[in-house]
Amino acid sequence: MKFSSYITVITYVMVAVGFTAMCMVEGLTWGFLVFSGAVTLASLALRERLGLPAYLWNALAGALFLFFLIDYFLISQTLIASSARLIASLIVLKLYDLKKTRDHLVFFSLVFFELSAGAASTVSPFFFFVLSVFIVSSIWAMVVLSLKKDSEEYILAGNLPDGMFGGAFFLSTLLAAAASVIITLFLFFIIPRAGIGLFQGKTLAAVKVAGFSDVVSLGSIGPVKLDPTVVMRVHIPEGTPPRPLYLRGTALDYYDGTSWKRKEPGKELLKKDSLGDFSSGSTRGGRHIEYNIMLEPLETDVLFVPSPWLRISGRFSNLWRDKRGNVFLPSPPYSRIEYTVWGGADEGLGAAEDNREYLQLPADTERIKTLASEITDGVDSGYGEAKAIEEYLRKNYRYTLDPERGGGPTPLEDFLFFSKEGYCEHYATAMAALLRTRGIPARLVTGFLEGEWNRFGNYFLVRQMDAHSWVEALIKENGAPPRWRTFDPTPEAGLAAPGGSSPLGLYIDSLKWRWTRHIIGYSRSDQIKIATAVEVKVTSLRILLNKALYGLSGKRLKGRKDILLGLFASLFAAAGVFMAVSFFKGRMYPLYPKTPRFYIEMLKILRKKGFERKGSETPLEFSRRTGQGLAIELTEAFHEERYGGKKPGGKDKKEIGFLLESIKKARISPVR
Repeated sequence: MKFSSYITVITYVMVAVGFTAMCMVEGLTWGFLVFSGAVTLASLALRERLGLPAYLWNALAGALFLFFLIDYFLISQTLIASSARLIASLIVLKLYDLKKTRDHLVFFSLVFFELSAGAASTVSPFFFFVLSVFIVSSIWAMVVLSLKKDSEEYILAGNLPDGMFGGAFFLSTLLAAAASVIITLFLFFIIPRAGIGLFQGKTLAAVKVAGFSDVVSLGSIGPVKLDPTVVMRVHIPEGTPPRPLYLRGTALDYYDGTSWKRKEPGKELLKKDSLGDFSSGSTRGGRHIEYNIMLEPLETDVLFVPSPWLRISGRFSNLWRDKRGNVFLPSPPYSRIEYTVWGGADEGLGAAEDNREYLQLPADTERIKTLASEITDGVDSGYGEAKAIEEYLRKNYRYTLDPERGGGPTPLEDFLFFSKEGYCEHYATAMAALLRTRGIPARLVTGFLEGEWNRFGNYFLVRQMDAHSWVEALIKENGAPPRWRTFDPTPEAGLAAPGGSSPLGLYIDSLKWRWTRHIIGYSRSDQIKIATAVEVKVTSLRILLNKALYGLSGKRLKGRKDILLGLFASLFAAAGVFMAVSFFKGRMYPLYPKTPRFYIEMLKILRKKGFERKGSETPLEFSRRTGQGLAIELTEAFHEERYGGKKPGGKDKKEIGFLLESIKKARISPVR
């Protein structure tokens, strides 16, 4: 295969890699991608027939840069998307101007910038495949272009030896690419993490969520119960998830008959403990469970936590909390965030002394009060009354996401006395109101249920459809201080996780989670964990090696120096065995000697004077055809060095230089 054919293949591969990376850039519309793809394909087809003068390429590139400035400052105002459009346009132009090696290098650089734009915008594990293809292709391209340049300067007939681009060449290129990837990964894991940079936080499309603002209307959560969009993944390192798991979002205290509100939205700054984590201030003992939460970009500043929580660790500048126990971020997370929460295995949240606001009810609730008395008749404890109301609602009302409208004056009375059907918000609102008529402080809580368990990664896959409402009631038992306890009156039909993912889908999602967790979200703390684990493994290996060598020599090694010497000796021995085996199997071949520089220079001089060596000519036949004794003399010197191993052909460098200069000054031309 010719050089041009290899370079054409590489060009097509690079275009495909760049376009795939561009498709990962957020902010680029499908219309632009389709148009750009069509224009690129047309350029690939026409670039051999249509050339582009250098001055025209420079002028068009300048015009595109001007359009980039207009696009960024006046139209899209998005740096990554504007840059991606500029680079894609420059690549289309550059396809018409691939004449020299330098042009190909510029083209590869543009593809690399497309790849960078994709990296700054995507967290997909597919990007690693695209990056790997780029690394292999770019190394292959560099080798081919380098050989092309060398062939033009050094190879006698202008052709490469037969079989140069066979399987061995491609395998060696793959090995070089693999080594590059390994070195890159090694550097990735050891280079210190920095919390700065233009693209540190990748801005992603935020998920719109309902039920987590200061005002939540009755019925607002229902529409999202059919949305399969993933909102978070909750990894439990212990692998034995506590169930059910409620991920608390926000609690609301004021009910006006149609909606719930946070009447006093004041917040206080959370304090950090000695470990630098945000502390709830609780000193409760017992078993603590670790939850690693990866939260998707959401249009709310609420931070979702298991309840009750003790500590929160994450890359947050600050966190806030209100008196209802709600935790807030500084702003909505428009990029994916990861944090760890340590929660208590037992239930219950501490309470303030004054909780009268949690007994508030709208006017005309006598009918609700009568129903509460009937349900709790004969029950003599607050906890017993709460359980009785919870059980009553579960058994006597039908769960549906499309409740019919009855004749009730308010949504709550319509649910309790007329339609008797609804979803979690209706159940939770009803229970909170019934508890308040009994003098038990209660509040509505919105958040998410645990979702679907992914056994391939030991985490819960939480979707929009797992949005849920439940109740927290202030319960006092056995003389202990009152604590907020969780109650959920929603029937089992409304609590079941979707569970619709196939094993393959769960496995693919676990790969995405691992990619995001260990590559995209790789941090300094991860480096410390890896370094600690490596140190433990090395220590174990040293002890094992010490014992093994002690068993062979009867002498215990002392210190790290002896261990390193033993390891190096083992490596050198293994390398010697491999080289010996390779030699006897005939797998080691001598390198072809290079063409002497002076002979290449002579060929260049003669080529300028009109003498071109034919592929069928030997070097000596060619020199005789020139009719120049100087050329014959230099060719004989070439033979001596090339095949006889003498440097430089029995002549010193000054004499060689004199002969070349004489040929250059000689007035000769081929016979026409």
